[in-house]
Amino acid sequence: MEVNLSSWNTHDWTSRLLEIVPGQHLIYQECRECGRGFVDEFSTGKRYSVSPSVFRFYRLSDEVTSRWLSEKCPIKGQGLIADEADRQTRFPDGSFRSAPGEVANDG
Repeated sequence: MEVNLSSWNTHDWTSRLLEIVPGQHLIYQECRECGRGFVDEFSTGKRYSVSPSVFRFYRLSDEVTSRWLSEKCPIKGQGLIADEADRQTRFPDGSFRSAPGEVANDG
């Protein structure tokens, strides 16, 4: 997915380096203002919109990823209802998850 850098830079990102599956590193980025989240996969160089849960990140549809990457950060509290609908576009078992007994590590 192509990133619109001017839109990307409207967000206030916090980033975490994670190793959910041993040897497979991810960067999870979440905007402090709007709560949108993305995972960057080191192995593929791809970026996906995600919905985080306690033990995994659920990959969202390519349409949501493309739209979120091209949109400026919504003003806090606005647009979040639509984002909740977007978070329901999960790929069937399209998640980044821990192996049994593994815990995500902070980088």
